[in-house]
Amino acid sequence: MLSMAYAVETRCSSTVITILYLTSGFFAFGVWPPYYALLGDLAPKGIVGTTFGLANLIGFLSSWVAPVFTGWIKDTTGSFAGGIYVAAFMLMAGVILILAVKKRPKGLG
Repeated sequence: MLSMAYAVETRCSSTVITILYLTSGFFAFGVWPPYYALLGDLAPKGIVGTTFGLANLIGFLSSWVAPVFTGWIKDTTGSFAGGIYVAAFMLMAGVILILAVKKRPKGLG
């Protein structure tokens, strides 16, 4: 994501940006199977469905907010690079948060 933001900021060729975009898509979509497996493992058995529903709600809300926020950043800065930098920062913050997740104690589900 950082390299894609830099490529957009420095106006690299469309071929380079396309390759970086497709590469980031590979990694972005690759997180979903472990994400849902982790949700199923961490949620108490009685509320697994509710947990999945809430996770989807948050994800769908972000898909509504992100384009508006990215557009605002583009309008403010004049470049899409700022929005991509924000996405990269959020990705790094997510990695740090997921590394802090502990296994669910026995007896909670």
